[in-house]
Amino acid sequence: MNLGRVVLAVALGGFLVAEGAGSIGDASCRATPLVTASGALKAGMGHVQGIDATDEAIFLSHDRGLFKIDWTGKLLAAVETPRHTGDICVWKDKVYTATHAIKPGGSLAGGDGGGLVEVYDTNLTFVKSRKLDFGIDGITCVDGRLYIGFCRNHPRPMRGHLIGFLNAETLEPAGTCGIDYGHLTQWGPQDLAYDGEAVWTMFYPAKGEPGCGRFSKDLTHVKTVKTPLSNGFCVAPKRFWRDGHPVYLSAHMLKGEKTPRVRIDFWRFNGTDFEKTSAGAAGTDTGWEPSVKAGLEQVINVNRGDRNAYAVFDFDYTLAIGDSSYVCLWRILETRDFRGGDMVGLMSEGVPQALLPQVEAVFSATDGVQTVQRFWPLYRRLWNDPGEAFGCEWRSRLFCGYTPEALTELARTAMHENARRLGHRPDVNVPSEKRGFVILPEVRRLVHDLRAAGIATYVVSGSFSGVLKVATGPEFGLDFPSDCVFGCDTGVVAGEKADFIRRRLAPRHGGRDPVLVAGDSMGDYAMFTELPGVQRALIFHRANRRTVDTPLRKLIDEAPGPKDKFLVQGRDEPNGRLIPSHNSIF
Repeated sequence: MNLGRVVLAVALGGFLVAEGAGSIGDASCRATPLVTASGALKAGMGHVQGIDATDEAIFLSHDRGLFKIDWTGKLLAAVETPRHTGDICVWKDKVYTATHAIKPGGSLAGGDGGGLVEVYDTNLTFVKSRKLDFGIDGITCVDGRLYIGFCRNHPRPMRGHLIGFLNAETLEPAGTCGIDYGHLTQWGPQDLAYDGEAVWTMFYPAKGEPGCGRFSKDLTHVKTVKTPLSNGFCVAPKRFWRDGHPVYLSAHMLKGEKTPRVRIDFWRFNGTDFEKTSAGAAGTDTGWEPSVKAGLEQVINVNRGDRNAYAVFDFDYTLAIGDSSYVCLWRILETRDFRGGDMVGLMSEGVPQALLPQVEAVFSATDGVQTVQRFWPLYRRLWNDPGEAFGCEWRSRLFCGYTPEALTELARTAMHENARRLGHRPDVNVPSEKRGFVILPEVRRLVHDLRAAGIATYVVSGSFSGVLKVATGPEFGLDFPSDCVFGCDTGVVAGEKADFIRRRLAPRHGGRDPVLVAGDSMGDYAMFTELPGVQRALIFHRANRRTVDTPLRKLIDEAPGPKDKFLVQGRDEPNGRLIPSHNSIF
């Protein structure tokens, strides 16, 4: 075998990161998947079977290729491998592949043609290999010993399989063990994974059979699980785990694509089966501006374990790119689901006489498209005259008649449907601005890291609390307790958040100010500047036309660096991502 490997071109693309639970509008999907962009994987290299990951990178085995991709989506390296490269695992800075047997010409040889374990360093430079007597598919490492799944090509479904052992350092054989999880399968163990307690074995099950076995380290059968996962399965790095419980990754090819793309999902085991989770969505922090990241790490480390330490976040355009109220308001208009009775009368109160015909035109429209098109120009007029305060109050009337339960369902539906509808300019008040909704993975991770350090987290926002509790709940990966989320209907007034924090939150924490506050607008300025105990104020830069001549803009312009209280973070708002800069792209 030619052990020289031709490294494929590195600049082949990356990931599109689809944020938010069910980010493509699938309300049943509660994970934040990663999807490789077109061109990141080489066409004709077969299906993805193996995946493993470290804090720095994701590794994929792709039939005849091995790929390394970082958590921001950049393809770092790729190398050709023999057919059929199945599962992979990473142990002590080495990547191990399990290769099925090969016949001359590259065709699969079944179970009697011999298999191959190959070893690469984490830059995908070939290190060594060992030929085996049996074809293999699954591989994992348990305490320095490789577990490999022998593959048997029987014409009919079968029970009983063989796991072999190799010394991970020397690749010397260390015995075998038979396993049986009690059900019929095709082939052998496709994927093996070890989470520190259990060895998971994924199979191609016979029709109607469960496809997963859970075993102890000594391969005693513990549990059988019926799961949609059959290959492309591994344990996520521990920084993704939640409350000490493992989180898992799966990888599978997207169907109907002209060039191969892979979707990576996050899962947890609930004791009975696997369910998608947003826990892993906080997995990247590379969008932070370096001095901002340093400042955030410092405030977490200084206050780690302090029971009275807490952090306060605004929501709209802080925890999320987008406005939760606008997303819901858009759906009300589009579906014409008005519940406030006489909407013309309700919406006419306080409106200047000259604009009353426009109010009637909005609510006499015959369909949702007309309603949307007529609403926004009127809203812009009211925002300027009588003014912003009236405009906010006027738009909120659209929520009249919604019960708390109905508002919750409205928020859930609207946010799932409108995730990632961006491409707008936030400083131009046009309809497309109002649909986008993205919760950033870096922000999710910040929230989870604060909690892991024992620092309590709160949301204090001018939006409705019923909407906020959906957006900040487990569906979107933030998992704020409901009693830690406060909106305009629970006493929050924009511009007076510092007073709210003193009255409602400080008493919970020995009368102290928060150690960290985060926001984006003049509505957050008071909590940036009027709470002397705040150690860091995270300001998301939104210097649009309404903030150019404000004290907030001056604060942003004068913020010096990581040792200062004020941390200014930039974003690419049209594309819904953080950028490592103090400035934002609008």
